[in-house]
Amino acid sequence: ILLEAHRLQVTAYTQFLPSPRKYRRCVLQLQADATYKLTEFPLETYADDLATWQAAVRMWYWQNDRGLLWRPKAGDESIYV
Repeated sequence: ILLEAHRLQVTAYTQFLPSPRKYRRCVLQLQADATYKLTEFPLETYADDLATWQAAVRMWYWQNDRGLLWRPKAGDESIYV
């Protein structure tokens, strides 16, 4: 499964590399027939993808700081069914 969010994830990974824009952002998927599919994300979307990732992280912290994130109660295992 390839999700649009994967492009954001690999963009975030590049931030830990020197000169992050010089790296190609790719996702490698193993197919059901044991072949691979490589998807590359264009450099032209890098700035927007990075800004979107940073906004998502900031939103998580904003919600977390205000206690707005849903969390299971201790011992509540019904969410795993």
